Order: sequence, then C-alpha cells, then structure tokens
Amino acid sequence: MGKIAVYLSNDNLSLIEATAHRDALNIERYVKIPIPMGAIINGVIIQEEMVKDVIKQLKQYHVNEVHLVIDSGQIIFKHITIPKLKKNEIYQYIKEELSTLSQESSDLIYDYAYLDKMENIKGASSILAVAANRQLVDTYIHLFKECGIQILDIDFAISGLIRMTKEFPGFSNKTYIISKVNQRHLLSSLFIANEYSYTYRTRLMTEKNTEAFTNELMGTLSHMIQSNNRSDSVTFIDELFFLGLTAKEEEKIYPVIEQQLNIKISQLPDIRRIHCIETSSTSFKLADYLLPTSYFFRKEGKGLKNKEIDLLSAFHRRDEEPKYYEYLKKSLLPIGLLLAFCAVGGFYTYKNHKINQENQQLENEIQNVQNQIKALGGEDLDQIQYYQEIVNDIETFNTQQANYPSIESRYVETIEETLLDNMTIRNIEYQRSEKSIEILVYSYDVLNFEKYVTSLKETNMFENVVYDQYQQVSEAVMEEVDGQTIMNQQTQYHSTITLTLQ
Repeated sequence: MGKIAVYLSNDNLSLIEATAHRDALNIERYVKIPIPMGAIINGVIIQEEMVKDVIKQLKQYHVNEVHLVIDSGQIIFKHITIPKLKKNEIYQYIKEELSTLSQESSDLIYDYAYLDKMENIKGASSILAVAANRQLVDTYIHLFKECGIQILDIDFAISGLIRMTKEFPGFSNKTYIISKVNQRHLLSSLFIANEYSYTYRTRLMTEKNTEAFTNELMGTLSHMIQSNNRSDSVTFIDELFFLGLTAKEEEKIYPVIEQQLNIKISQLPDIRRIHCIETSSTSFKLADYLLPTSYFFRKEGKGLKNKEIDLLSAFHRRDEEPKYYEYLKKSLLPIGLLLAFCAVGGFYTYKNHKINQENQQLENEIQNVQNQIKALGGEDLDQIQYYQEIVNDIETFNTQQANYPSIESRYVETIEETLLDNMTIRNIEYQRSEKSIEILVYSYDVLNFEKYVTSLKETNMFENVVYDQYQQVSEAVMEEVDGQTIMNQQTQYHSTITLTLQ
C-alpha cells in the first residue's frame, strides 16, 4: 500500500494513492468525492458537518492517515529572496516580511519552501514564504481527527504547483499562466522562464456556462498578460493552462479566450515518470489530480535545499517569543529611566558624600585657623574668605542635589503595567516641585486614552490624572499585496497625560 495524498477544494475532495520510486511514480488509486456547494468557500470550512460527511467517506477506502494539501485566501504567500541565515533567523525574516500583509499577524503560523539559489547574489536563496491563519489549520486538524483519520503533514497547494512545473517536459524556458477555476474563485499563477513569479486570486461573481463568466475570466487574465507583455519585457507569455473546467466548458471557453487575448491555450502535458493503474470508469487525467499528485514530488532530506512546507509542523512549532517577552519589552522604557535615575542619583550621592567629607575636613581646618587667629589676636582674612567660598560652594551643590528630580519605581511600574495594547510611551518627565509626572502616549486607537486614564485612576496611587486633547499623526506606509505595491496611510494619536502624586 502506497502513501495517500488528499486535496480539499471548494468543489471536491481528491485522493491519490501512489508509490514513489527513484524514476517513477505508480498511481494505484485515484478518487474524487464531491463537496456540497457552500461547505468550503475559498478554502475556509463553513459547514463542518457537511465536510465531515465527505471526509468520513474515505473510510470506505480503508484510509486511516493522509498527507493533506490545502489552499485558502487565509494563507498569505510571497516569493522572496533571503540572505544566508540560520534556521531560526529565516523564520524571523519571513515573519517580518509577511506580518505586515495581514491584520491578524499575531495569529499566524509561518513556514517556507526552498525554490532555488540566486545566481547573482552570493549566498542568497529564493523561497516561497507562507503565513497561514492558525485557526484555519486547526479546523482541518480537528475535522480529520473527529473522523478517525490522522494527518501526517499539510502541504500548500501553490508550493505543490511550483514543484510540478519542474516536471513538465519542454517547460524549461516557457513563460505561461496556470489558472485554476474553483467554484467562485480563480487562482492564476504566472511563471516566467519556468520560474514562479506571483499568484493572482480573484473572486468570480458570475455563473459558469454563461457569456459573462467567460468575459470575467478574460478580464483577469488580460490584466496579467498586459502587465507582463509590456514593451520593456524580456519574456512574453507563451501559453495558458486551465485546471478545474469540464470538457464541455473547455470547448466553449477556449476558442473565445484564444481569439480575444491572442494567446494559445493548451492541456498540461503528461509526465513520463507517472504511471497509472486505471481504478475507475473515468480515465486518469493529471490536470484533474495535479495538486494531490504534487505531494509525491516533494524533496526529501535535511538542509535548506530540501525544505518543503509543512503547516502541521509549523502549527506545533514553538517559535513564539518567550513567555514574559512582551512584558519585558514594555518594561524597557521604565527600566531604562530607573537605571538613569539610579545612575545619576548614585553619582550625586557619591559626590555629595565626598564633598561632605571634604567639608568636614575644611571646617576642622577653619576652626583650627580661627583658634590660631584668636591665639595670635589677629585676623587672616584671606584664608578665612578662601575657606568660606568652599563652604558656600558645598551648600549650593547640596541645594541643587536636593532639588534633583527622583521618582519611585512603583509609579513607573504602574504606568507601564496599566498600558493597553497598541499603546506606547514615548517620554516620561517628573516635576519634583509640582509632584507630578507627565507622560507622552501614542495609540492606534483613540478610545484607548480614556480607558488608560480610567485604569490609572483605579490604581489609587495618584491624587489626580488628566490628559490633554489628543492629536492625530498620519504617515504613508508602502505595503506589498499580491505582488503589487500599495501606499496606505497609517494613523496614530498622541496625548500628554499628567499624574499628580499623592
């Protein structure tokens, strides 16, 4: 019995059972099980019971464990170049690259697949970086477990598609688009000289088998073709390949698109290494089972060059920051201020101690001089004035040192611990004479100021807490979404909060 790979799309569950050898892949069984419309939308499971009914049907094929392949709009992916890094540094690099593309960056899991080395950059590598919604992956794990089927690993559909393009004969220098029609979604991936470039995901608004549907497909594909086939392009799109269309739909759609877009539409070629034992009345067509079949072409072995995506391992990987990291990170400012106060205070305390010792010594000498003056019956005014100036300097320093600002650590700790999410403290000033603390606070949520002030009041550590009217600050931020650079305005607010000590 070979390995079993399963791909869940919006339309159906596709199963491939195969045994891989060095130079051949023997497909022993292939099955498609329809999924009710609306049960899965864009890879997100909407109707769990419906999907469970489909998964349970695998039991009749004696399936107890599977290698799962998934795709979803909740999976962010990007073709990026990384410098030579250690394993943990690569994950951090990916996190920084992808977290800005999602509003829920705190609930993402990260992984990647090695694609190739960069010839023009020493030590650099090309990878497909992926960030998946944790709840999405958890739902798949939970459903298969409830059906009594173990998931061994979870592959990403786009990664599998990229692997398969390396197997097609005659594709080494071809520039083309592979488009997968999946109920109400169109997933189109561009390959330039057979190297992955980007994927464009579109929601289809029209019904299949209509003229509007064909026009909608043409609109999306036309945009990709025109973007690539501009006058300064080195390569031009040669062909277009479709997945997910029936034979009747292909007969109706292909001629129209070929004529309107002036592009050739072809069937994906067979791969000689793949040998299939016919197991159903329907003959095996690679395009219909491309994604579950792609699992069997994963690289094996350790090291960066053999790295493949496994969202199951990423789900269980404990690469988050240490338990108290956020608390410690937020405490850096008050700790720094306290250290500064302690350092300055310690310096002045030491200086004060030394001067007090010198002061006492000088007072003793002055007393001796005065005694000598009295004994001599005269006055040594110059020497007395000299010592008196030193004493005056000491008294002036003592006055300044007594007025030097100091603040108890409990106040700073309370200010920092009460801080809400998405708020940062930019500055703290302590007015000793007025017994007040002024803090400059920034927040992405304007409502946080009133909540923060209320929380500070509830500590009962301050006689009064007031805040100035907030001000808005905006800045332009460049973000890359689906391969396109977009300028967004990022808005923050800041306000000065004054706390009067009891």
